[in-house]
Amino acid sequence: MAALLLACLAYGRWRQRGLLADLWVCYGLVVAAAGKLMFVIVPVLTGLGGERHSLRAAALIAGACSALFLLLAASVSFSTTAPARRPLLDLTAILSVVVVLSVGIGMLGHLSGDTFRGLTEFVSTEATGDRGEVAVTVLQGVIAAFFALTAVLLAVRRPPVNDTFFAWLAVAATLWALARVNYILTPESLSSWVTVGDWLRLAAYAALIAGAVRELRAYWARLAEVAVLEERRKMARELHDGLAQELAFVAAQSSVLARRYPESSRLKLLRSAAERALDESRRGIAALSRATDEPVALTIGQAAEEVGGRLGARVHLELAEHVRLNAETRENLVRITREAVTNAVRHGDAGTVTVRLANQDGVTLEVLDNGSGFDPSDLDHLSGRLGLQSMQERAERMGASFELTSRPRRGTVVRVRLP
Repeated sequence: MAALLLACLAYGRWRQRGLLADLWVCYGLVVAAAGKLMFVIVPVLTGLGGERHSLRAAALIAGACSALFLLLAASVSFSTTAPARRPLLDLTAILSVVVVLSVGIGMLGHLSGDTFRGLTEFVSTEATGDRGEVAVTVLQGVIAAFFALTAVLLAVRRPPVNDTFFAWLAVAATLWALARVNYILTPESLSSWVTVGDWLRLAAYAALIAGAVRELRAYWARLAEVAVLEERRKMARELHDGLAQELAFVAAQSSVLARRYPESSRLKLLRSAAERALDESRRGIAALSRATDEPVALTIGQAAEEVGGRLGARVHLELAEHVRLNAETRENLVRITREAVTNAVRHGDAGTVTVRLANQDGVTLEVLDNGSGFDPSDLDHLSGRLGLQSMQERAERMGASFELTSRPRRGTVVRVRLP
């Protein structure tokens, strides 16, 4: 039952990713399940007794074939693909191969019955090493070698990113190899007992089931993330096609009126409010369009370049990679970056803005510009003072320090330090 469950999982992985390694794992587990079903479980349930040595030989050979398929899975490159086609056709092809292979194993077991005549029971530990049957010992040793080599190859090779199933398979292969060695060393007097080898085989399947559970949980988590991201992008498209377009029209018309009537302070305030509302809508659209696990450096860089490009300023990026922050902190840093770049270009007439992200003794974000600057002690006349207050409040909510350095005609530096 465990082998069938894991075979279904491997089949699904192959159909999803098209890796040949997953297909070989599927074959190996299906052959293991079919061998136990056809050559052990069914004969026990039907009370078949006359040709038990042939059936036991077939079961042992099926185990060797299963180990060989898993060794092929560990040997093939993880970049080698075998694209899936129609589900029904693929499933029929796999089952056909397994049926033909099982019939061949049964015939081989029947033909080699004399070689394995001492195998008269269905218990696994019957195939012990002190019966004097060299063929049994050799075959058990070959199976153990296959499993051991599979474990070594999976341990030294690098599987696809975020794929832990092959690591669990390596653990299971190690346990299977130890179980076969235990069977070789088990005395004939203990052949009817449950031995260490049986517990090792049970532990191997338990390890694979644990890996399968983790794989399924990760799959459903990815599925949920994809659904959430798709819904967020749908909302972003609706905002872009609706609210953002209307705000862009209001901002454009208010700018025309402000230029036509430059003496009107109300029109200037209206233009500023419209521009800020448009910026907020664009920030919201950008936030909804981003993946939840996007790297911090990439998110900040894209935000800075988008604002700088739209306002006509050059943006230089000096961003440290591998910075890990939670989603809320990352969003606050992005908002501060967008606000700082906007203020530098729109209110400071900056032609160049530099954005730095450092990860030494905490995370530090700096936004520097070559604009006109201002006197930080006199903010009442600044149209961007609300943006400065917003940046400071966001930094305080994160538990970060906020520093603003500026001098007239010397540019401005906005610095946020996270402990």
